[in-house]
Amino acid sequence: MFPTSPLQFAREASSRLQVVVSDLCSHTNPVYHQFCNDIQTTLFYIVPRFQTLPDTESFRDEACDLLSDLEKLCQPRHPANPVAPPTESGTWLAGPGLHYPALVLLLEDAGSATEAIKEFASGDKHVPARRRLLNRLKDFRGLTPDSASSAAFCSLSDTVVQAQNGAPPEYGKEILLLHSTLSKYCFCIKEHPHRSTAACVRLSSCSSDDSKVTFGLLFMDHPHQNTAGMEPQPWWQDTEISLYRTVQIEGGKPGGGSRCQVEIGLESALKSSFCYFITHQRKRGPMLLHFSVTGTSVGRKKSAEKGLFIDRFESDRPRRWSVERPSISLRDLLKTASAEDFSEKKKEVLSVFLAKAVWQYYSSPWMAKPWTKDSVHFIFEQRRTGQNEELAGIFVDEPLLSVSISAPKPSSSKAAEACSDRKQNTEDEDDDDDFFSSEGPVFSFQATHQLPKILALGVMLMEIQLGRPIESLYNNPKFSHHCPKEIAYPDTDYNICKDLIEKENIYMVKETSDPLSNLITNCILPRQIFMPPRVRSLSDDDIRPVLYHLVSQLELWNSARQPHNVRPLSLPDVISSNWAVPAPTPAAPQRLPLERPNDELRCGRVMAQITNSKTTEDWFSRMHSLIHILKARDEDQDTYEKVKIAVLDTGVHPNHVEADYIKGYKDFVSGEDGVKRDNTGHGTTSIRLILDMCESADVYALRIFERDTAAKETQHLAAEALEWCITNTMDVVCMACGFSEDDATLYHKIREASCKMLLIAAPTNEGNKHNILYPAAYGDFVLPMFATDGNVKKSNLNPSKGPGKYNFAILGEDIKNVHDEVNSGTSYSTAIAAGFAARLLDFSRHSDTKVEFGDKAQKLKSKHGFIGVLVFMALRTIDGPFHCVRPWDLLPTELQSQLPFQPSGLPGENTTASARHQICQKICMGISREFG
Repeated sequence: MFPTSPLQFAREASSRLQVVVSDLCSHTNPVYHQFCNDIQTTLFYIVPRFQTLPDTESFRDEACDLLSDLEKLCQPRHPANPVAPPTESGTWLAGPGLHYPALVLLLEDAGSATEAIKEFASGDKHVPARRRLLNRLKDFRGLTPDSASSAAFCSLSDTVVQAQNGAPPEYGKEILLLHSTLSKYCFCIKEHPHRSTAACVRLSSCSSDDSKVTFGLLFMDHPHQNTAGMEPQPWWQDTEISLYRTVQIEGGKPGGGSRCQVEIGLESALKSSFCYFITHQRKRGPMLLHFSVTGTSVGRKKSAEKGLFIDRFESDRPRRWSVERPSISLRDLLKTASAEDFSEKKKEVLSVFLAKAVWQYYSSPWMAKPWTKDSVHFIFEQRRTGQNEELAGIFVDEPLLSVSISAPKPSSSKAAEACSDRKQNTEDEDDDDDFFSSEGPVFSFQATHQLPKILALGVMLMEIQLGRPIESLYNNPKFSHHCPKEIAYPDTDYNICKDLIEKENIYMVKETSDPLSNLITNCILPRQIFMPPRVRSLSDDDIRPVLYHLVSQLELWNSARQPHNVRPLSLPDVISSNWAVPAPTPAAPQRLPLERPNDELRCGRVMAQITNSKTTEDWFSRMHSLIHILKARDEDQDTYEKVKIAVLDTGVHPNHVEADYIKGYKDFVSGEDGVKRDNTGHGTTSIRLILDMCESADVYALRIFERDTAAKETQHLAAEALEWCITNTMDVVCMACGFSEDDATLYHKIREASCKMLLIAAPTNEGNKHNILYPAAYGDFVLPMFATDGNVKKSNLNPSKGPGKYNFAILGEDIKNVHDEVNSGTSYSTAIAAGFAARLLDFSRHSDTKVEFGDKAQKLKSKHGFIGVLVFMALRTIDGPFHCVRPWDLLPTELQSQLPFQPSGLPGENTTASARHQICQKICMGISREFG
C-alpha cells in the first residue's frame, strides 16, 4: 500500500533514502563518498523533522517540494531507460504521486536509486547540479512550524540529538544565542564602561531537556579596582546559563520552567549589574550561580519576557573548582605535565572533547579566530571518588574556552555581537602589513593551508599527541629549515606537522587510534576529504558536515573503547599562566590502593576484587560489533516497550555519568530515594557494564548494600527489593552479590520473582574456598553466572562447578571500574550477562523480529529460555565444567570472520537485515529446544 498523502510519502521516501545513502557512505570509494556524506548529513536533519510535522495543507506543499528534490536525486540520468512506476487507481499516487516515479520505485527496490545516486555523485558534469541540490535540501532543515501550532518545538540541533543514538549534540542556534546574550549583558559597567570580563566556557558541560539548553561558564569576578598595571586577583564564579525554549501554552504566555527573580539590567545601579552577581561569592563563599535567558527565541516565537535573569544561588555545588586559582592554558599544561602523567588515554579523551567542541562552535562568533593551545584552558578541581577518596588536579575531561567579553561600542551595532577576542588593535599589528596597503603594490597572498580553523585543530591535536608544544621542535635539526634562526613564519607549524605525518610517520611509533590519526591527518592535509580536487573554496556549511563525519567516527571509537573517568594531572610546579599573582602548588592527588585485602566472607558481600591489568578490548570490540547488528533500526526508535533491568547493589554515584542514564533509583538502606549514593563504586560499575551492553534499557538502581560487605539486614533488604521488582514488572534482575547463609524470606521472594523475570546472580569470587553463595545457589530459580577471561577461558575465581546441568560463564576478568582500576569478579560477569540478556530481549521487540518471536519473546526472560540461547554460544568453548559464552557466535559465519567491525566498514543494510533474520532464527530455535 502506497502512502496516502504527500507528507507521508515524504517521510517514507526520505527515511528510505537515508538508509540507502548511509550504506553508500559505508564504502570507501572516494569518487562519490564526499557527496554521499553531504547528503547523509542533510537527511540527518530532515528526516526527524518531517516525522513530527502535522499533516496540514502548508506542510503538504513543503512535502511536495522536498519530494521534487529527492526525485532529482534518485532519477536515472539515462532518458532511454525511464522509470515506470506502479499505479493504484483511487490512491494519492494516481495524481501527484506520478510526478515522483523514482521515489515510488525506491520504496519497493532501492537498487535503481542506489545506482542513480552513484552516477550523480561521481560525474564531473554534475558538479553544479550537485551543489544546487544540496543548497535546496538544506532549506528543509531549519524551517519551523507555524506559530499557530501549540507544540513546543526544539531547535534544529536538538532534533539532531534525538534522531541518532550516540551522535554528538550540536546546539548550533543555542551557541549563537549564548554569544549574543553575553555580548549584550555580561560586561563591566562600573566606572569603566569598556572594561572586559574574563570568562571560561565549559566545552564539555552543555546539556538539554525539553524546556531548555544549559551552558556552564566560569566568570572572573570584578573588584572594580582601577589601579594602573594591576591585574585582578583570580576568583572564579561557577555559573550556569539556561536558554529556555519558547513554549506556547493556553493564553499565549511563555512556559518552560520557573521564571527568574531579578533581571540583569544595563543601568549602572550596582545591585542590578552583572558584575554585582559574579563578585557576590567573595562575601558568602563559593556557590553555583544560575542565570536564564528568555525572549530571544531559538525558534520563531517570541516570549513576553525578554532578557537575562538571575534565578538563584546554590551553595551545594556539583563541581568543586579551586575558584581562587588561575586557569592553566593548554600551552602551559603541555610544557609542565610529565609524559608519564599525561598518559595516552588522557590525550585521547582530551582530543575527543576538543574535536567535538570545534565542530559544535565552528560557525559561531566564538570561533572567529582559530582555537589554539592558548585558547583552551583548565581550572584546578577537586573530585571525590566512590571510595571517598579526594582527587585534586587538572582533569582533561573539563576543557575550557578562555574568552574576554567587552561592552558593545556605541558607534556600531555589529560590535555588540562580537566577543573581544575578535577585535585586534592596530597598534598590535605587524608593521610589515603596510607592504600590502593601498599606497603600494597589491599582492594576492594565499596561505598554503586554506582552512585555518581546521589547521589549528590539527596542530593542537598533534601537540597533544606529542605531549609538548610544536615550538619545542623549532630547533630540531629535522625541522629547523622551516624556522631559520627559530623565527616562526605563518606556515611553520603546518610544515612541521606535515613532515611529522609524511616523513616521520608519527603514527607508526605512537599508539594513536585510527579515527584520531585519521582526523589529525585530514586536518593537516585537507585535500583528500575537506577540499577534494577542483574545489577552490568552501563555506562553513561545506566544511562542517565533513568535520562531523570525522568527529562522529572518533566518538564511535571512543564509545567502543568504554571511556572511563580519568584521573587528574598532578602538576609538579607552579604555573603562572599569564597571571601576575602567585598560584599555590596543587595538592598531590591521593592514589587508590593497588590491592584490597582478601577478607573472609562474613554474612555477604558484593563480588569483585582487583587484579593485575590485562586488556579485554578485543572481547568488547567483538561484542560491540554484535550489538551493532542487534540495535533497533531507526524506524523502531521509541516505538516499542523498553526492557527494564533492576540492579541490586551498592547504588549509583551521583557524580558519575551513569546516574544521568538510569530510569529510577530506590534506596532500601537509607530510605532517601531522592539522594543517589554509592560508597564503593561497585553498583555504578555494574550499571556501566549493563548500559554498555544495552544502552536502550530502562535501568533501575536498587541500593541494598551500604558497603562491599553485608550488614545484618541486607538479606532482608534484598527480599524487599525483589518485592519491588515484582510490583514494578522488571524483566531482568542483576544480583552481583552473595550471602553465605540461606534465608527463608529471600528464598520465597526469589521463587516468586523467577516466574515473572530473569534472575542472574554472582556465585563467588573465592574459587573452591567457599560454596556457591545465595541467591546464586537457588539453582532452580536463579541463573548463576561464572567468569571467563578475555580469551573466553574459565577464570580461577570460579568454584569447581555449579548446581545445575549448565555452568555458563562470560567475561569477568580485567574489567575497568569507575575508579579506572582493573577488576575481576563474577559480579562483573553477572552485570555483563544481565545487560546481554536485556539486549536480546530488546531485539525480540523490534518491528522486524517480534512477529517471528511470537510468544517466545516472553519465554526469553525466563531462566530456561535464556539458557536455550546461551547453549548456542558455548558449544565450541566448553572449558572443564564451564560453558564459556562467546556472544558473537550468534552472527552468521561470514560476519564472524570480519570481527571486529571497523567504523568505516560496517555491514550494509542488506547484510544487516539478513544477519538479524538468522540471529532471530537461532534464538527461537534455542528457546524451542529448551522448552521441548
